[in-house]
Amino acid sequence: MGWDDHFPKEYFNKEAPSDGAWIIRNSYGENHKNSDHGYFYMSYSEKTLLNGCYYDMQPVTNYGNVYHYNNMSFKKLDTSGQNFGYVTANVFEAKKDETIAAAGFFTGISPEKYDLSVYLLNPDCTGPQDGTLVCRTSGTLDFKGFHTIELPEHIAVKRGQKYSVVIKQPIGKNHAAYFDLYSYKRGVSYYAEYTAETDLSDLAWNDCYDTEFGDVCIHVYTEYEGETAQILPGDMDRDGRLTAADLSLMKQAIRTPERSDLYQPAADWNGDSEINAEDAHGLLNFLLTASKLNPEKFSAALPGIEVTVSGDQVLQKGSVNGQEYALTLDLSKWEQHTTQEQLVELSRLFWQCYPRMWARFADISDAPTEITLAVENEGYGVAEAGGNHVHIHDQWLEKCPEDFDCITHELAHIIQNGWDSNYLEDSGYIERFADCCRYEYAMDNGYYNDGQWTLQTIADESTRSTSVRFLVWLDYMYSDADTDILRNFLSVCRNEMISSRQWENGWQKVFAGTKLAGKTIDEVWNMFAASDFANLSSYSDHGSGSELLAQYPIREKVKQLRDE
Repeated sequence: MGWDDHFPKEYFNKEAPSDGAWIIRNSYGENHKNSDHGYFYMSYSEKTLLNGCYYDMQPVTNYGNVYHYNNMSFKKLDTSGQNFGYVTANVFEAKKDETIAAAGFFTGISPEKYDLSVYLLNPDCTGPQDGTLVCRTSGTLDFKGFHTIELPEHIAVKRGQKYSVVIKQPIGKNHAAYFDLYSYKRGVSYYAEYTAETDLSDLAWNDCYDTEFGDVCIHVYTEYEGETAQILPGDMDRDGRLTAADLSLMKQAIRTPERSDLYQPAADWNGDSEINAEDAHGLLNFLLTASKLNPEKFSAALPGIEVTVSGDQVLQKGSVNGQEYALTLDLSKWEQHTTQEQLVELSRLFWQCYPRMWARFADISDAPTEITLAVENEGYGVAEAGGNHVHIHDQWLEKCPEDFDCITHELAHIIQNGWDSNYLEDSGYIERFADCCRYEYAMDNGYYNDGQWTLQTIADESTRSTSVRFLVWLDYMYSDADTDILRNFLSVCRNEMISSRQWENGWQKVFAGTKLAGKTIDEVWNMFAASDFANLSSYSDHGSGSELLAQYPIREKVKQLRDE
């Protein structure tokens, strides 16, 4: 948190060689022993200090917009071997007439060389090099971490122009590439490996969406034409929105007006040419008014559902086919990255999907009818579910505004209600069942199975432990009014304590009462693999038809199975 060059060396239990100490805040809270309300001093001479970390900030006024695809946690990926290196790339589309000024990326060792290229892409581009090379720069970075590199020539682009930033790292096992944990969509993020013999103008690019690596951590910084004359009062982070994050930055600007990394002009909320507490109060009052939840928006989208707003909760109660359900939106940690309209849409999808899944499966798993959905700007990845609680990260739908289907996946975990992976042939079955429900019950939500999420073919998911399509095939081909094979699968996974080595018996219980009874799981898998069902494309543009649905009316079959 700071330092004191004159802190006496005699104050340490073991006298230090010289005066001076770092002032550090611990992570254990104010009452931790050997600290002063959570703070302590560490001598400059402390030998256990091996690595330092610092932030070298630039003024926020340097750039107008930041393009990137990584909002969540990231991971690094080593190369295949000592003779390989990574080339990574992101493709962006200009939101307005602007100038590409800089790019940012991670390095993992010190020092590290880099080679950065910018391409203006063709309208029908098929990869990040399918266009004209307009800028190339290289150098050596002395420290590992995240770096912002200003381009030697700023590149003007018109609104709608697609362009790419390509980063080549050195060959070697230690030169890792950095990826987000999740992928945004197909056609925006790529990686390739190369050797000393590789033709770098003709790389074999991999789409991160298809390989499920997560998107590449490359940022682009642009300058807007005439941007400095257009100031939105209160928009401290210049993202075009007013949020609690802006209020936090404004308070910092009031406390430390000398800071050049804060956008001081936007802090003058009331336009009196002074930056003080009145500006913060003005923005706070605006945010409080804007954040008031409107129950009429929910009621209009949820006919027949009783909606009540109470503080930071939206309470919804209703009856579907004689069964009472309740959904509580917990917004205690919501910072409005998810819009009210998106909250309404998540609610609509709950009432569309959950009662149908509950009616089909709940007698097996004793699934709850009262669910809490927390939209929180903190915590674990995209989403998680357990008990009767679902978490969705507040920033996810801001980043991926059409991935509403994720709510169906998490609600399927609620339906599962506690599978023990110790008694599964493969722990992946937990996610495969949820994905199967996502496919079958999110078909009519308007977002189903588009470029955001598709049912992979057997070429991409080639085993029964990874293939969602295999479960969909079993359900479509062999479930009927008398025997529901997906119910059998749920029952065996949840209630039959079968060790992984004895799961051939488990599959016989799954197949019981169907035309597959008596067949081994390997025989059934081979039947699936030989069918066109395993290979037909499931891609659908916002709920329209697909090759798979044209051949197999899965939508109609699901409606016949207990829920309607």
